[in-house]
Amino acid sequence: MNGFLVAALLGSAVIHACWNLLLKTTHHRRPVVWWALIVTNLCCAGILIARPHSITPVWPLLLISATLEASYYLILTAAYKIGDFSLVYPVARGTAPGLLALWAILVLAERPSPAGVAGILCIAMGIAVVGWSGRLGRPSKALALSFLLALVISVYSIIDGVAVRRVDPVDYTAAMFFVVTLLLTPVLMAQEGWEGIRGALRLEPLRILSIGVMQLAGYLIVLWVYARAPVSYGGAIRESSILVGALLGWRFLGESFGLRRALGACVIVTGVLLIALRG
Repeated sequence: MNGFLVAALLGSAVIHACWNLLLKTTHHRRPVVWWALIVTNLCCAGILIARPHSITPVWPLLLISATLEASYYLILTAAYKIGDFSLVYPVARGTAPGLLALWAILVLAERPSPAGVAGILCIAMGIAVVGWSGRLGRPSKALALSFLLALVISVYSIIDGVAVRRVDPVDYTAAMFFVVTLLLTPVLMAQEGWEGIRGALRLEPLRILSIGVMQLAGYLIVLWVYARAPVSYGGAIRESSILVGALLGWRFLGESFGLRRALGACVIVTGVLLIALRG
């Protein structure tokens, strides 16, 4: 993978961690998510008009991935409601590459390289440091949601990586966010009500706009790279956002044991990079 693609992924990692921090620091997480998706869709509408390529060949993949990504938003907002940012973000993003590596070993009967085994062990140790560095007993539910997030991320990442090798990644991204919004709308309307959703727009328009634009930009960058480089390498490098997220939680949210979690995140990032080397 050349230096330009690596730089693009690192930029995407920073963007991703920043919009997650914005989501964590609001009390109106699900309404904000819905409006941010509307902003994203408005941006995507222009993309689809400018680039009218067909995504018909990957509709089954897109529908499965969109269902998983809609679940991702619901789980993410629930995790941020009860867990520290410097706990949820590193564990969720860091576990996904480890799951992919384990699946390759257990399901596909791949023989792990020494780097792959070392990477999985590093991720496990890093998660132990990050996950159990808070007050005794408190992280358990947040940890469970973080692991569930990782499972969802690992599955839809593989699906998206396959899909964007068949169709234009920009068109795929635009269609993806549209379908995700369709799936989330009835759920959020039932949970929050129209008044609650409308109130979030009045209270936090700048936050909504920022999240909507950043999540689209970050995801477009990732899919653009996936179409040009191995998904395993791209996904691993992008997860450097783990360290960014841990540092943001420590620096801006004043979360307890933040430095310890940041060190644990460094161990997770090391494991992710080692897994990338096994390819």
